Order: sequence, then C-alpha cells, then structure tokens
Amino acid sequence: MQGLNSDSRGRRVHELLASIESNEEKTKGIVGFFYRMYINETIKFLQDCQGSLILDVGSGEGVILKDTCLKSVQIDISYKRLLDARKYNSSLICADAYKLPFKENCFECILLIAILEHVRTPFEIIKEVYRVAKINAKIVILIPNDINMSLGRALLFKFPPRYPGHLSFITPCKLKVWLKDRFIVEQAYPLPFRNLGFALGMYYFLVARKV
Repeated sequence: MQGLNSDSRGRRVHELLASIESNEEKTKGIVGFFYRMYINETIKFLQDCQGSLILDVGSGEGVILKDTCLKSVQIDISYKRLLDARKYNSSLICADAYKLPFKENCFECILLIAILEHVRTPFEIIKEVYRVAKINAKIVILIPNDINMSLGRALLFKFPPRYPGHLSFITPCKLKVWLKDRFIVEQAYPLPFRNLGFALGMYYFLVARKV
C-alpha cells in the first residue's frame, strides 16, 4: 500500500467518518438493503469487464469488489479504510482523487460509486478520471438522491439527516453536463425502480464511454 500526500483537511474528515461507521456496517439492516442493491448493480455490469484493469476510486474498505475475482486497483483518501481493505486486495493506494497517481490512458474501467457527492468540486474528479482512462474505457458512476436519502435517515432516527460526508448535491442533469464532450452515456437509470425517475428513487446509475 502506497501513501501519497493529500489534502490534509479532507483526509481528516474522511478518517473521522471511517472511525464512526465502516462500509461493512452499511451492508446490514434496512440501510444494507439499499447498499447491497447498488453493489449488485455494479457487479452485474462488471461481468463484462473480466480481464480489464479496473480502477476503483474511493474504494473504502473494498466492499464492492470483495466477492469478485476482478483485477482492480483501489484508491481511497482514508488510510484506515485501506488498512481494512487489505484482507480483500493488495493493490491499494492512499491518495487524493483530485490527483490520481497514474499516467494518462491507463485504465479500461473506472468506478465512481457513491463518491462524487463526497467532494466539493465533482467536475474536477471527472476530468482527472478522463485523463487516466483509455480511449473507449468505461466509467461507472452512482450518485444518491440526497433528498430521499435524508428523509430515510430521518425516519430511521439518524442525525444529522443528511449524511455527514456529503458535500455536493448532484442531479442526473448536472452529471451529464460534466460528462459532455468527454464521455458518451451508454446506460443511465434510477434505482431501485427504473421507471419512476430519479425524483422518486434513491440512486442514479450511469455507464459512459470515453471518446
């Protein structure tokens, strides 16, 4: 596991959140039902990426890919989460997603699963992902519906209602504008119900290809 310099304030915030709640804990109970839902959606898509080199940005403890045989490099700003991820993967890097420690055109598939809402300038992350992605590489993005998630947390008596680590409110329209001219969107739909729209859903799942 390689350590790199990163934004110290951002790292402190993420280390604090890691000490309060692990990704493993999120897979349990009612919250776990929704958490596992988008993990399963991601894994289902990745079945077509066998043999590809995958970059998992903001991988946390590696929960998403832990039960797969997929070849991945996992990067997270939280050193504590990566220590916990060692039982699943050895290709771990502690670094900031704003400055990915890779040369251009490296990866064939990049995951941004429930990550962009945790940063103040998501567009800068997308630009950096574009830089390290190969031509025709797939980028897989999942964003939450922060309004519905906050309502759910309030109903479960979780406070503050908005998840403490969420810094940006992202809509599908914003996301598609950020991807424009860099990626072609190939799939995009809300979860858990594809036909009800993002306003009534919990998440938005999107797959795009670098052009």
